Amino acid sequence: MDNRPVGVYDSGLGGLTVWREIRRQLPEESLVYLGDGKNCPYGARPADEICRLADEMGYVQKERKHSRTAKDERLKIGVVTQLARSSFMQEVNRGIEKAAVELKEKGIQLILKEGLSVDEEEQLQAIEELEQEGIRGLAIMPVDSETVREKLNALIEEKNIPVVTFNSDIVGTRRTCFVGMDNRKSGRTAAGLLGMLTRGNGKILIITGYFSNHVDNQRVDGFVEEAKRAFPHLEIAGVHGSFDEAAEVEHIIENAMMSTSGISGILVVSGGQAGVGKAFEKLRLDRALEHTLGTRDNVEVLGADDDVDLFVLIVAAGTAGVL
Repeated sequence: MDNRPVGVYDSGLGGLTVWREIRRQLPEESLVYLGDGKNCPYGARPADEICRLADEMGYVQKERKHSRTAKDERLKIGVVTQLARSSFMQEVNRGIEKAAVELKEKGIQLILKEGLSVDEEEQLQAIEELEQEGIRGLAIMPVDSETVREKLNALIEEKNIPVVTFNSDIVGTRRTCFVGMDNRKSGRTAAGLLGMLTRGNGKILIITGYFSNHVDNQRVDGFVEEAKRAFPHLEIAGVHGSFDEAAEVEHIIENAMMSTSGISGILVVSGGQAGVGKAFEKLRLDRALEHTLGTRDNVEVLGADDDVDLFVLIVAAGTAGVL
């Protein structure tokens, strides 16, 4: 174990607030605080000047030894994701890979556990495995369940392991923070755009991923709330789960378009967006995908031409839709 203290180098503004939070999160760590009140603030100073000031204060950067012992003693951070094969996770995974490289250069090991679905037991097992690996921090896309909530709180309160949630959040935990977009707002934005494009008339088919997915549910809830408020004549032609599979998205659209009249819009809040294009090709509605009207609040709008009065919105996580 690395017994060296954690250093806080304060330029003179806000450093004590950071120091107190580190003390709260890591009460067993030894901390060294160094404040430079003489030369603050550092914000506008170039990097070479900051390095010179640090040298004047006696700071010496130490190189880490790349031995087996050092590797075994690296600080370990765990990451747990969901829906690893979904299209929106491609961009998320690129960010995780980039972070892993950057952290490795600082002697920190990032351990990734990819979940293939929104599965409570799968996620609990991943957390347990990371705990056995000796992680000192956890970033997670949590499944919204009581057992996951209890497990995260146990890590935070009993093991002093800080937890950050990203993309999806979970209420009732003492996680440090949530990193992600406002999914309910995205749903409301989608309702406003579809309401405008359809002139507030017709029926909207909604395709979600998993009904147990808190993120998808928030988007759908936001959409329905805003549609009822702003466009009372706009009807919901059902909410269908696709399991984030392109083939299932394709199947849902085909069945709905053939069995339900008056559909003027489709909202997709799940993975498997490629199924939209395949369904349109089969139904000879591919001309409806000829142009993109724009992107707003992570909502991509695919518009219809003058001959096909149908609009498709894809509310994406991290990236816009595939189509």
